[in-house]
Amino acid sequence: MATPEEKMREEAFAAVEAGDRNRARDLFTRLLKVNQSNPEYWLWMSALVDTNKERIFCLTEVLRRDPENASARRGLVVLGQIPPSENPVVPMKVQKRNWQTAATNEPDAKAMRQKTIMTIGITVGVVVLLVGAAFGLTKLLGQEKPTPTYDFAAFLPTVPTPTQLATPSAVVRSPTPTFIGVTPLWMQLDATYTPTPLYVNTPHAASEAYKIGLRALDRKDYSAFYEYMIQAATAQPGSVDIVYYMAEARRLAGDYDEAVDLFTEAIRMDARFAPSYVGRSRARLALDETDLKQARADLAEAISIDPFLPDAYLDSINFALADEDFAEAEELLEKAAGLLPDSPLIPLYKAQVYLAEEKPAEAQVEAQRALDLDMTLLPAYRLLGSAMQANGQVAESLEPLETYILYEEDDSEALNLLINAYVATDQTEKALTVLTTVLEKDKINWQAFLRRADLYMTLNQPPEALADYQQAFRINPFSFRASMGIGLAYAANDQPRNAYMQFEYTRGMADSDEEKAELLYWLARMLEEINEPVAASNHWKQLLELPAEAVDPEWIAYAKARLAVLATATNTPIPPTVTRTLRPTATVTQTFTPSSTRFPTRTLVPTSTRAPSRTPTPTRTP
Repeated sequence: MATPEEKMREEAFAAVEAGDRNRARDLFTRLLKVNQSNPEYWLWMSALVDTNKERIFCLTEVLRRDPENASARRGLVVLGQIPPSENPVVPMKVQKRNWQTAATNEPDAKAMRQKTIMTIGITVGVVVLLVGAAFGLTKLLGQEKPTPTYDFAAFLPTVPTPTQLATPSAVVRSPTPTFIGVTPLWMQLDATYTPTPLYVNTPHAASEAYKIGLRALDRKDYSAFYEYMIQAATAQPGSVDIVYYMAEARRLAGDYDEAVDLFTEAIRMDARFAPSYVGRSRARLALDETDLKQARADLAEAISIDPFLPDAYLDSINFALADEDFAEAEELLEKAAGLLPDSPLIPLYKAQVYLAEEKPAEAQVEAQRALDLDMTLLPAYRLLGSAMQANGQVAESLEPLETYILYEEDDSEALNLLINAYVATDQTEKALTVLTTVLEKDKINWQAFLRRADLYMTLNQPPEALADYQQAFRINPFSFRASMGIGLAYAANDQPRNAYMQFEYTRGMADSDEEKAELLYWLARMLEEINEPVAASNHWKQLLELPAEAVDPEWIAYAKARLAVLATATNTPIPPTVTRTLRPTATVTQTFTPSSTRFPTRTLVPTSTRAPSRTPTPTRTP
């Protein structure tokens, strides 16, 4: 009975014989996931990949595992990577004749190697030659099929997230022969996913540049994508979809001004071409996040023109969440789900809506479902971590957040969530490292200084904490938390008089009963340490007059004990068993708004929801 690998192998060969190149490539990719030690698979893949760079890489590794593989050697000779053998297995004149047949009327091999960009005709010729090498010449030479090992990760095709627009949603790195740094997420896949066809994919038989440009889009080579679309527009002026793709290329490359102009030109050419409105809405928001009116108008127009355009519904959800109109968000999501029933974007947006509605348990389930459907959907990792923390699973959120930060290290809100997870798992040093990295990039991030100061206090490093509290206060002189932190650092550093003066300065910043309670507690403590028992008694009494729910129960007990002692004539010192309790900075968790094109698309971020969460209370015993 044939094994699953053998069955898949037969299907792959059947696809080759049927001329279905895309399916053959997909099947051989899966075979390599199952068995990376079979050089036959690599040899076939060298004939199925798109670029010479990929072919060279594949054939070179075939020779590394099987130095006597004549088919791979001949392919590398043709591609100019190795010199012809002095004693070839097949006579040189035969090799030359094969090349001439595959690339009729083209310049010689040396001249072609000197060209910066090969024409499509030459590329097809090389593919034909390599297919012949893999198919016929192996049989001609009567070679057995060897089985060396190989790592194909360097040129596996990227895996886009299903979407109807031409914008890739999945966040993956472009393939290169050797990965230096983070391993792309698609390398962890068990098999490749079948992408949804592009919303705009009009055949342009007269322009080969159009097809090559779409392949550049798949590779996320946006500069080449734009150049090829310019060539296509020159060959076929008046094609609105080509102008649309030119605009998408500029938007994806971050040139939002030019993107808006090009989308507007596409709309002028054809006012009924709905994708142009969606693209212009995204470019406008990326250019100016406050340009909500025009962006909304574009999305509404797109839906009115084409009610079957899912990206318009998904982008509109962001505006509904910004208005806290959850009923509208759910209605839009239902319409998008009807158009993309199997897309991981649907549970992703469901999770976003649930989190905005303060339903973290449901949000967590949907975020995990999105990852189950597509583990390369990077925003789902961030959303899962955020939902887990809102659901009280701070320590458990570490894994998805670390995965997300590997690829998006500049997301400040995600970094804040990651710091929460590090603190919850007693990895304070890692949390400090993250904060230091943040401050190296943003030297006026007062909240990061404040957070790092709190961590220094937990490590019993008051001088370092004092410096960070002071820096935070210099940047934001209206922060109660920073001003209070300065006094706490003085107290921890055995400077009670400086601490008392700082707490007095902070009086005017205390608004809530909780802040007043904290301030009174520490004022009374410092007054006792500088031998002012009467004033201290007054502050203890004021603390006890506050609503009980606003005061830490330990502080209430301590205040009563001190009042009993201070009522006597004897000045009893402060009990050493009472700990100095530092109330940590409340962390700010924002709901994350994913986009169907998370990178580099920037869509509207809904109004942040502040959900204060308390990290473990740092203590220090005097």
